[in-house]
Amino acid sequence: AVDRGGKESPVSEVVSDVALPLPVLVAPVEGELTSSRPTFTWNPLDEARSFRVVVTTEPSSGEISNIPLTTGTSAQFVGRVEAGNSLVLEAGRIYWWKVVASTQEGGVENSVSRPASFKIR
Repeated sequence: AVDRGGKESPVSEVVSDVALPLPVLVAPVEGELTSSRPTFTWNPLDEARSFRVVVTTEPSSGEISNIPLTTGTSAQFVGRVEAGNSLVLEAGRIYWWKVVASTQEGGVENSVSRPASFKIR
């Protein structure tokens, strides 16, 4: 484009996005008992580019996971590192997890599942 002063500006990059439906969690759900290294699974979303699993100590806070982005529909628990130690899931305790779906590079949040609880054996 050329402005009134005759200066040309670079072409703008066109960015488009779609609103994704909420990811549907498959397992573990509803307080299901699982190992201390659970594998989380969810249904695919056609337009999603990547997913991130978030594990928390409360339904809406206390993130303790550091699970890498994935393009698939499953991921295994990886604990966040604090003071040089990787956090582990404690036996007998209830945790929550959710999936963040993205259509953009780098896992920018587009839609987030409802949280589901699970318990460590």
